[in-house]
Amino acid sequence: MLRFRVFSKFPVAKRFHADFIRNIAVIAHIDAGKTTTTEALLHNSGKKSIKGSVDDGTTTTDYLVQERERGVTIQSAVVSFENKNPETGLVNKYNIFDTPGHADFIYEVERVLPVIDSALLILDSCRGVETQTKAVLRLARKHNIPIMVFANKIDKFNSNPSYSLESLEKFGMNPISLQIIDENKNIEDNLESDDVIERISNCDDLICEKYLNGEIFSRSEILDAIRAAHGRCEVTPVIFGSSKNNLGLKELIEYLGAFDHRCEKEDFMGSSFVFKITNDRRLGEIAMLRNFGDNSLSLKSTKSLLNLSSENNSIATKKTKLFSLDGAAFEPAKDIQADDIFVLSNFENLKTGDFVRNKKAKPSDRKFANFLKARQASCSVVLEVEKQGKEQQLLAGLEVLCKEDPSLSFMESEETGEIILRGRGPFHLEIAISRLETEHRVKDIYQYPVRVDYREVPSIICALCSKCY
Repeated sequence: MLRFRVFSKFPVAKRFHADFIRNIAVIAHIDAGKTTTTEALLHNSGKKSIKGSVDDGTTTTDYLVQERERGVTIQSAVVSFENKNPETGLVNKYNIFDTPGHADFIYEVERVLPVIDSALLILDSCRGVETQTKAVLRLARKHNIPIMVFANKIDKFNSNPSYSLESLEKFGMNPISLQIIDENKNIEDNLESDDVIERISNCDDLICEKYLNGEIFSRSEILDAIRAAHGRCEVTPVIFGSSKNNLGLKELIEYLGAFDHRCEKEDFMGSSFVFKITNDRRLGEIAMLRNFGDNSLSLKSTKSLLNLSSENNSIATKKTKLFSLDGAAFEPAKDIQADDIFVLSNFENLKTGDFVRNKKAKPSDRKFANFLKARQASCSVVLEVEKQGKEQQLLAGLEVLCKEDPSLSFMESEETGEIILRGRGPFHLEIAISRLETEHRVKDIYQYPVRVDYREVPSIICALCSKCY
């Protein structure tokens, strides 16, 4: 269950129009520095006076006991900060989704992709594109999400900016290096260089014509061209820095504002999407959603919400409440603006991947099917409780965990009575069992060795027909 929550008697959050709200996922391979970068963004934007540390367990987004103990992100979490756009002078609100980098928790990345406008890829500049980097990039491409890269750890002695760019190029990301690193690891601006303009001219006919005619470009013209190509997922802006030592964070925040995009998903319009179901110690079961509607969602209108993915069943109860979300803290809200993230409590008939809408809204002929399906489990473990009579407590805890994380599943064998928990990997199962003990108070759990699912395939492809497999 979620902990460390702060409640306010009155809603104090500022109101933002949808044009000034952006939802950005921080994605990466494990240990690239996602959570540290998220903390640095909060600190450098003025949201936090003291930057949290992963090693000390003081970060905003790692609030589970297991996350703080192991120093690894297990669940996706949302925090927000405000920043004035240097071009327009207007204040934008950024909802930042800190996601896990471990392969066992890839579902936590998959669940937030439908609700974000763009992604910030954190790259370890010492290693370049890694295995899980490729996995999250493929997922982002599948959803046509614009990606910007922050090449982290540039201050390390073995950092290799050139290799980082080459690995992105090899993966087909068409990187545009907005900065260059000199021999002394100093970061210099590269926006108006010929290399940047040449890359943009390949994506923009007008820029190409001006470039061939030898015309000089202003900084704003270059930024506008990159922003347009970035929105079409044709280029990947890259900047360098170090989240741990606050190098390049000011520039990162500026470029987040320069290259922000609003994701307008026609299939989602007029509805809100449930990307997560979890449990809170005070509120009980809660749902996290993005409002894709054209208008704000008021507390009064939540009383008439329907589940479009389940035969338009009502989800509201007399006690349904509305909250704004920031990490592990909730703020009671009277309304939620379009494109913002919010939380519902005291509801029914709702699960991850569902769409909800006010019954007074304009009806739609489209079928809002639940498309957020978890990947098939790859390993399993048999669980037992040493004390008799505690099996029901174990089963109740497993039911809650599996609803929170659909990539987990369990079954009770009719033949042997064994309770079998299935997940994405050994670490996934280890964390689930630990949460059973800490959050659901299931003590003295005995687990058998983890069994990995294997699939038999031919060792030699048919010589007569290479298309058999």
